[in-house]
Formats: sequence, structure tokens, C-alpha cells
Amino acid sequence: MAPSGGPHALMPRGPHVIVRLMPLSGREPEYRVRSTVGGRERVVVESQIKLTNATERQ
Repeated sequence: MAPSGGPHALMPRGPHVIVRLMPLSGREPEYRVRSTVGGRERVVVESQIKLTNATERQ
């Protein structure tokens, strides 16, 4: 996955891996993601997630 837009547009470029689904606390599901480049983790909302070729199912 790759973050798309919003305040997370400043996240490091490159693929991120979804680590887990966070407990529902608002209208939209949130996920903890980890950068595959730097290993840093952060939380993003579902609308900020965009599948990349590396993560699409064949």
C-alpha cells in the first residue's frame, strides 16, 4: 500500500505494509502501517490507502 493525500502525503515514499486494523474510533477504519524502507510505523485512515502493484492479488 502507499499513502495517498492529506497530511500523510509527507510520509516517506515507498511501499508500506499494513500491520493491523486499529479499534474503530470514528467513521472510517484506521490501520497501523510500517514503511518497508525505514521501518517507521504510523496510523492512517482507510481512504488514505492505495494498493500498489506489489500488493495487488493476482
